[in-house]
Amino acid sequence: MISSVRKAVQCFPGANTSSQSTENLSLLFNKLCFGIDERRETGEKRETACKEAVLTSLEKGLSKNTFSLYKHSFALRRKELEDNPAVVCFELRLTSPLVVGMGDQNIHEFGITLQYPWGTPLIPGSAVKGALSSFAHRNGDTDWQKSALAADGVAGKNSRVMFGGGDEEGRANGGFLDFLDAWWVPKTTSPFKRDIITVHNGPYYRGEDGAWPDGIESPIPNGFIVVAPEECFFFSIRGEKGWRELAKKMLVKLGAECGFGAKTRVGYGRFKYKYTSHEVAVRIKAMKADELKAFLEEKNGFPSDQQDAFTEKAQELPYEKRLDELFHRYCPVKAFLGRLEEASVSSWQDVSTIYKQLKKRLRTEVDTRDPLVQQIFALCEPLAGEQQRKDREMWLWKYAPAAVDYLTGRSTDEICNFLLEYNQAYPPLADFAEAIKSLEADGKSEKEMLEYWEMGMDELNLEVNKK
Repeated sequence: MISSVRKAVQCFPGANTSSQSTENLSLLFNKLCFGIDERRETGEKRETACKEAVLTSLEKGLSKNTFSLYKHSFALRRKELEDNPAVVCFELRLTSPLVVGMGDQNIHEFGITLQYPWGTPLIPGSAVKGALSSFAHRNGDTDWQKSALAADGVAGKNSRVMFGGGDEEGRANGGFLDFLDAWWVPKTTSPFKRDIITVHNGPYYRGEDGAWPDGIESPIPNGFIVVAPEECFFFSIRGEKGWRELAKKMLVKLGAECGFGAKTRVGYGRFKYKYTSHEVAVRIKAMKADELKAFLEEKNGFPSDQQDAFTEKAQELPYEKRLDELFHRYCPVKAFLGRLEEASVSSWQDVSTIYKQLKKRLRTEVDTRDPLVQQIFALCEPLAGEQQRKDREMWLWKYAPAAVDYLTGRSTDEICNFLLEYNQAYPPLADFAEAIKSLEADGKSEKEMLEYWEMGMDELNLEVNKK
């Protein structure tokens, strides 16, 4: 009977049962198993070869055509769910192998849940709901008890709302949340990986008379397929906002602590929450230097979708050598100043060496109103030689602020103090009179600033006369 079913599907495109070749991995795994059907005629070796071919095909993954079709379908589903205001969507990333449906009845020695018609990994919504309700029952109070495990058959009030169950009057409730199937996120055509479980006491497990698990039997490795670590699944929960957000938090905790699917007691099926691009940006903006350093080490670099967040962070944080790469990439002016100060430069050669290290990043337009640019010029100009001062085309003079650049954005008091303390050769203090007049300040403020400028000029002239 089974053999006739196998022969009936041989007419389908790609249904080559002898070579175990088909684009539909679900069909291959569950139906096209000719060698196993003919075990009596061909022997156990043919059955082993058939299973090995199935494992190899699954491990090889999806064909390009199947992957393309699934990717398109996944994108449509994702958009539909994310656009639905009644649904919360999120991704979880595997940190250990996952196998769902391992105990399902199957002609192979292992089972795995595959999604029709693509043969892709899937965590059914019923499995998500069941795992979460058991997790809540084990870790919550009586409000989370399941009716099936409660002594009186009555589910806790929270459990009835989220998952359903029997109430005090014996009525069954279906629950107010829909746990939808968790689809695999298509990033690669090969989400599967081969794994092995080794049976050490075969006769005992087969129930043979007089067999005991005494450890003297030869171990028999048994191959099966899992979803590989680092693969992601797209979870979605539909229902009232407060309850669905609570269910999301519980699922994240369940994935990290207990896992989904089979063999969770030995660490399989563990997930880690995958933050959205917006959530990552919010996290980055709130990080301190230590946290940011750890984050960059974890990610092994700078995620490409967080350029704006890194730029804002580089502008906000004071320069630190351990975060030099952050400033180098996203605020090169701060990196330049930080390296100059870190090296305590004392010669133009020192300045040139550091500038060459950052030259490519520093080619962008220089804003001479930027206090960092002004500090760089104030630090480097005194070290410049006669030739550098004559060559107005060299990079140093792109960093040279005009007098008005030093005054813009400062209060009257700040400008007055600045003028008294100003001791740079360029721009000359004499230039600041016209700069003060260009600020369009009120008459009283302008008069006060000019008085301080005159005091600064008097002190400067006095120092020149002394020399």
